[in-house]
Amino acid sequence: MEPLLELHEVNTYIGQFHILEGVSLTVPAGAVTVMLGRNGAGKTTTLRTIMGLIPPRSGRIVLAGREVQGLAPHQMAQLGVGYVPEHRGIFADLSVAENLKLAERKKGDLERKADLIFGLFPDLKRLIKLGGRNLSGGQQQMLAVARALVPDNKLLLIDEPTKGLAPVVVEAVMEAIHQLRETITVLLVEQNYLVASDVGEYYTIIDVGRTVSTGTMAELKTHPEIVERYLGAT
Repeated sequence: MEPLLELHEVNTYIGQFHILEGVSLTVPAGAVTVMLGRNGAGKTTTLRTIMGLIPPRSGRIVLAGREVQGLAPHQMAQLGVGYVPEHRGIFADLSVAENLKLAERKKGDLERKADLIFGLFPDLKRLIKLGGRNLSGGQQQMLAVARALVPDNKLLLIDEPTKGLAPVVVEAVMEAIHQLRETITVLLVEQNYLVASDVGEYYTIIDVGRTVSTGTMAELKTHPEIVERYLGAT
């Protein structure tokens, strides 16, 4: 499959700390790629670097054949990259409808995407007038993903969508992400290997700021020693 996103030896610092020490990865178009690694491995920093929230010190980030390292977040958004942060970032004082409306990049985006969004997350349609602070954690996560689907994004960066959620909610959120690959490319950060192995088609493992393994999820399932070494799970 053709790559939509490529990182080549990306180095990122936060202050004096060298967080990413040569991360490389490929995200094929039209698929779900999962970025795996222990806490502190650099997964969130990788997403933030791609999105332009933290500029890389060196290396290349290529989106659809164009080098984009150093672009600002609003420029990345204009190029069709959506970002769902780990802490969701919804507006607690606004309703579900208002949260979704604010995500429009062009007038009418929400109306055009309503069938897709409410098909994936029927709870949001039922709770459309409810305030963000009154949603459960799972419903807030659904809203965070739904907002990134409102504009015409071609790539979705999703950070730890199952963190802190009940198993039944995890299943619903991951099923929605699985269905998304029919319409959008996904780069998903997920620490839970069992969850990731169900939804991902491709994977990259990051350890201490470096890429240590990459390939198809089917290949990774045949190498439990890699999973045990870098993720501590089988």
